[in-house]
Amino acid sequence: MDIEKFNINMKKFAPRRGIFAIILVVSFVLQVFLLALSLENVENQHRIDKGNKIVNQLSVESPLVVNSNDRIGLGILANRYQIDDDVAQIVITDANKNVLVTTGQTQNQTGKSVTKTLTQGSQELGYITVTMKRSSIGEILREQLWLIIGLAVIHILLFSLYTYIARPTEEMIADILKTLPPPAPIPMTPTQSVEPKNDDTEKKSKFIEEKLDTVPVEPVQTLTNPNQAQVRIQFFDPMDLLNKVTPEVLTSYLQLLDLFLQKTCDDLFSPIAQSNYINGQMATVKIINQPKFNQRGVIIELEGRPDQLAFASVILAKLFISVNQTIYMKHHELSRFALPIMIGASSAEKISSLNRLMSNHATEDGILLLFPKELLTSLKRQIQLRSQPHPQDIQEREMAWYDGMSEHLAKNLIEKHRKILPLPEK
Repeated sequence: MDIEKFNINMKKFAPRRGIFAIILVVSFVLQVFLLALSLENVENQHRIDKGNKIVNQLSVESPLVVNSNDRIGLGILANRYQIDDDVAQIVITDANKNVLVTTGQTQNQTGKSVTKTLTQGSQELGYITVTMKRSSIGEILREQLWLIIGLAVIHILLFSLYTYIARPTEEMIADILKTLPPPAPIPMTPTQSVEPKNDDTEKKSKFIEEKLDTVPVEPVQTLTNPNQAQVRIQFFDPMDLLNKVTPEVLTSYLQLLDLFLQKTCDDLFSPIAQSNYINGQMATVKIINQPKFNQRGVIIELEGRPDQLAFASVILAKLFISVNQTIYMKHHELSRFALPIMIGASSAEKISSLNRLMSNHATEDGILLLFPKELLTSLKRQIQLRSQPHPQDIQEREMAWYDGMSEHLAKNLIEKHRKILPLPEK
């Protein structure tokens, strides 16, 4: 053991600071909880007392009005007390419990109710019920915000004080060092013998190699033709849920996405697909690889006329994002695993920059485009684009974000969405 390093650490830090910090956090939480509980009980009792006072006043003022069955007068009388912020509802009924007057409403705020019989002499005229609003712990904590901040500051000061006071003294460090065993001598040998590999070592090596083989590797970029483009679909997963689900769930989910991606591609690029305006605008474009989803997403390689390639990339991206939004919503309703996505598209010569830009500017359901300026300009006839704000380099100045499309194009895209996957009812 390095005695000098131990000595320095002992002088710098107080022992068991983590445990003391946990104790202080628990203390702070309990104090805030008990404070809120106490103030809530006081507030509830205050509102009950106020409710009793209102009921007593109404029982004195309303008998004549109830006797004359004057509902308008009763309403005016009850509304005088309804304006109180603590009163949720006032109900006055006759002797048969038929409602004469109701003021206010009790949705989501019902608290304690106070009821009193309305009498005139020995005659029972009806009943008065006053319902007070339920006290809110959130409002109580908000009103006591400065007190809570003060408690937090006190606990932080206590922790700082502990870390200073509880540091070991020179005498304590000397006593501890006496109990430590002397450092073991390091054997000096001219050569180091190499142990032969045994069966356990070989098994461990094979296991490590197999695990490394299962790690997804970034695909090698092979596109060099200017008449080619790449559409890259990635999961938007800031909580790293992909690494937390079971392999069975993940495999089933990826197969589902493969199915709908295939349907989307068939409807856009298959020669036998039912044609509409969109298909006519990208007639020369075709898919030149076999895209399959994995944990990194999927890459789709397109080939065709450059002007149609840019248009086809945007349409494919927007249509599949729309389909995935429906899948995500349905899975969310059923409490099943699903993720949103983001998509990037670029021409062949800009593929190397696409992955970096997507990593730096990940946006849920976003579509990032990296095409030559003249292609983006031609896209703007039907597609709305916006530039990256505050670009940091040339690629960020050249990139664009999808920001909408013409009404005619949107209608055609909705038709295709309905054929692939019915839209949810609103």
